[in-house]
Amino acid sequence: FFFLKLNFLFLFMSKKLIEIEKQVVLVGHGGSGKTCILHRVFSKKFEEKYTPTVFEDTKHTRIIKNQQITLLILDTAGQDDYGRMIEINLNDADLVIFCYAVDCRNSFETLFSDYFSLLGDKTNKLIFLVGCKTDTREFQQVVSYEEGKALA
Repeated sequence: FFFLKLNFLFLFMSKKLIEIEKQVVLVGHGGSGKTCILHRVFSKKFEEKYTPTVFEDTKHTRIIKNQQITLLILDTAGQDDYGRMIEINLNDADLVIFCYAVDCRNSFETLFSDYFSLLGDKTNKLIFLVGCKTDTREFQQVVSYEEGKALA
């Protein structure tokens, strides 16, 4: 048994990890919920207080089977002043997450004109559309599920 266990450990440890690195960019208007997504996914926390993000990058690594997957995540600013910087980061992104707040019609309606257009013809990227703040739907329904689905 001991010998088999050592052989198994040797085989497991001798497999070289395949390193995969992907850049993820979150885009959307200020207050749309981009930063909250990151906090919930990676720290399991929810911040009720809104603090505007200028540009915040984080790195998260997970090992799945024999693959070491590193996500370089950029939480972009939602203010208009940073359009050119967002465009540059979109060029390098492997995955783009477009975020809008379901309780703010403006964040939904201008998502296309303000941010989708920055992608141009770069169709080789994975793109997600995320409606944030869905927990507020009971209190105020501004953007419906159907509208979000139609935009996607």
